[in-house]
Amino acid sequence: MPYSLFSRIMGFRPLGYSFPNSEPSLNTNNITVMDQNQKVMPRLPVPDLEATLERYLRSVRPLLADNEYEHTEKMVREFGKPGGQGEILQKRLLARAAASTTSWLHEWWNEYAYFAYRDSLTFYVNYFFGFREDPRHPSQLQRAAGLVKAIMEFRQDVVTRQLEPDCARDVPFCTSQYNYMFNACRFPTAPEDHAESYDYETNNHLAVVRKGQFFIVDTVRPDGTQLTANDIMSQLASIIALTDESEESSFGILTTTNRDLWTENRKMIVEAHPSNKETLHRLETAMFLVSLEDYAPSTEEEFSRACWHGTGKNRYYDKNFQILVFSNGMAGFNGEHSRMDGTVTARMCHFAIEQASKRPLPKSSGVIFKAPEKLVLYFPMKFTTRIIEAIAEAERMFQAEVNAHEVGVLEYNLYGKGLIKKFRMSPDAYVQMAIQLAYYKMFGVCKATYESAATRKYAYGRTETCRTVSTDSVAWVTAMCDSTKSTTEKTELLQKAIKSHSEFTVAASEGRGVDRHLLGLRFLVEEDETKPGIFLDPSYERTSHWHLSTSQISDDLFDQYGWGEVVPDGFGLAYMIREGSLHFNCSGLVNMQPKKLLLLIEESLLDMQELCTKNSKAQSITNSSCVIQSIQELSQSTQFPSESTIASHISIKGKLESVQS
Repeated sequence: MPYSLFSRIMGFRPLGYSFPNSEPSLNTNNITVMDQNQKVMPRLPVPDLEATLERYLRSVRPLLADNEYEHTEKMVREFGKPGGQGEILQKRLLARAAASTTSWLHEWWNEYAYFAYRDSLTFYVNYFFGFREDPRHPSQLQRAAGLVKAIMEFRQDVVTRQLEPDCARDVPFCTSQYNYMFNACRFPTAPEDHAESYDYETNNHLAVVRKGQFFIVDTVRPDGTQLTANDIMSQLASIIALTDESEESSFGILTTTNRDLWTENRKMIVEAHPSNKETLHRLETAMFLVSLEDYAPSTEEEFSRACWHGTGKNRYYDKNFQILVFSNGMAGFNGEHSRMDGTVTARMCHFAIEQASKRPLPKSSGVIFKAPEKLVLYFPMKFTTRIIEAIAEAERMFQAEVNAHEVGVLEYNLYGKGLIKKFRMSPDAYVQMAIQLAYYKMFGVCKATYESAATRKYAYGRTETCRTVSTDSVAWVTAMCDSTKSTTEKTELLQKAIKSHSEFTVAASEGRGVDRHLLGLRFLVEEDETKPGIFLDPSYERTSHWHLSTSQISDDLFDQYGWGEVVPDGFGLAYMIREGSLHFNCSGLVNMQPKKLLLLIEESLLDMQELCTKNSKAQSITNSSCVIQSIQELSQSTQFPSESTIASHISIKGKLESVQS
């Protein structure tokens, strides 16, 4: 059954269970460019217990009825009282943090949040980017060769440790995730998966898949020099020529099933023939995987789905990442999430797109230094029926998931970050409020919302949860749907909601969120100890049931970005904030109507523009010395509702009526 992640995370740590410390500690010898900040980088803090509990209470208050909140508050106070269970667990967590060579959360997060997850990676874990088109309209082979060559160069910077650390506002970020970017793979095992990384020097080969057939391409010549983009294009052309002559069943589809089934099937493949393990090993140790698709997505939705799940047959979802190139030259990325977050892979993708677009389009050299090696699995007679049935079952399960889901894309071009900043509001918080308003319009209630906040300013930092719903956000969305509320009231409530959200976001990025801290305390409860009431409280689970799973990565070189929902009654909602536009990708089960939610987001953005414009206009009128200047600024920034804005309102109303009918 899908969505098992939360139930797994909610479990207590078994008595005597210890997490393997499989991650490398910080190497302080021979400091390189990439590692220059690792030695002095601060460790992920353990938040103050009292502060976390107070922040937790504030975050759950708008999601609970009065009687529910009273019970939750009682459980929290009991947990946090002097000498109580909270203090005992906090001391254990502080001791763990002091002894850790990475961070107190690192191994826990990898094991419980990812490797213990048993549902399909394809639909519920992996994420994707859709790259902006190259205006020169390269062929599939040209686009693939250009991207591959650029990524190989990025890899070289990682291998030689010459990659400059990324940073925000001059604060350097931890570079540890780049260690798992190349030559890595996830493995299906019971009861939990694991991942392996392989030697860079001895594994300079590329994995390529076309029509479900896998190949290995060596990227280094006998003299030690790397293949050029022209050479790579020749290699890929030979693969297309080979695969277009035949049709074969693809074992890649097996990676789309739930992890327990894939564990059984991979074991069956390995046992079927002595050479099969080594064949898979060649794929697993490759730098990364290139998928040469034989179809051409034409719409935004088709492109989004193609990058998210495709046909399932031309992928290997356990691989660290896959570069996807379609027959019309469009391209994208699909990433396995267990050891890398989107910020590091987005940087690599940006580099590849930018570099490939600056260089002349590749031209096939016509030279094949070493023919691509086709990966063939062998199955004796007694295994033939089993593998055929396994692939057929995987195809049925895959198609059922595809049919069960709806994906919507909204490219909102009326305004973006530029105008929102003129409203003197945080663009991210503003968009989050638009999402809240849309959800409230659709369901008449606000539900738990997750926004990812990066904690990479700390050594081995990953993410923390920013809980979007607040008492202030609920007050604002309800006021927006109340015709008796004035523009001034609505504006003041919006400003309060944005302030609350921004404050929580800052706390989360500083490692002072709620969810990771409480998770750590939970994991330190021994099996023979009384389970704390705060964690047995039904409200704890309900207010962590992410009806909206949201995140922002904004890059002008990406056209698509997204992932699947994390709960069956929820949405996976990705967004990008650009200077003059906003992009949204929403996925969910068909009955949840993700496309309708996007229409309501579009309507909410128009409502918010109109609200902020009216407020700006009112303020300018009250200040006679600034009337002319304010009107000019508003006019130049198109803040006054134009004919196109009014037309957009009418258009959205029509679309909503169509969806509802």
